[in-house]
Amino acid sequence: MNSWSKAKYAVSGFVVGALFFGSIGFAASSSQSIQVSLQKVFFKINGVDKTTSDGMYDNNGTKVPASFMYKGTNYLPMRMVAEMLGKEVKWDGKNSTVLVGSEKGEGVYLANLNPLKIENLSPSNYFQVNQEMAMNGQSYTSGIQLRDRSNVQVHYALDSNYKTFTGLIGLDDNAINKDTFTVTISGDGREIKRYTLVEGSSPQELIVDVTGVMNLTIKYETDGYNTVDIANAYLIR
Repeated sequence: MNSWSKAKYAVSGFVVGALFFGSIGFAASSSQSIQVSLQKVFFKINGVDKTTSDGMYDNNGTKVPASFMYKGTNYLPMRMVAEMLGKEVKWDGKNSTVLVGSEKGEGVYLANLNPLKIENLSPSNYFQVNQEMAMNGQSYTSGIQLRDRSNVQVHYALDSNYKTFTGLIGLDDNAINKDTFTVTISGDGREIKRYTLVEGSSPQELIVDVTGVMNLTIKYETDGYNTVDIANAYLIR
């Protein structure tokens, strides 16, 4: 039997909380100690070995056991498990709630989808994803941005996989010109929503019902030259 299975440790309630919530700041209500057994556990996610070499987990700079046994049950750091599954984990102290995964619901960021096609994009314009954007003094790094002096259409294949298209839409603070910009969201050739963006206006919340939509089209129209941002553009399943 290795040293892992033999080791016995007294762990206070606070430490147990720290193992699960890490830097999320968790305070236990009791100082009662418990006896736990540390035993190295091997982890495989979809057939891929995720086991740590030393049986420890680096929790934001602090080494903690990757697992421990208490009364016949293995306990694992929630943040570690979430990271293995590609999910983020947060602690909502106000509501005493652990949040795993996106708060928006399961889905995908639009910037992670390759456009089916882009029409009327000229050399003087550009279409970018996940570039630094600024609207109303607030910076964003997730989303799509278009600098346009013509009428551009960007098409995405959704294949009826999503229900809602969300984000924040507005003119970029760093645009040289502030001409009026119109953005039309269409599904399968039918206009769903239209946004008119003018100089000095605040960014608008984008919420579009895309239930059953096979092909999503974002059409940008302007009589001048401007830069429009759709920050945090997200498709919810």
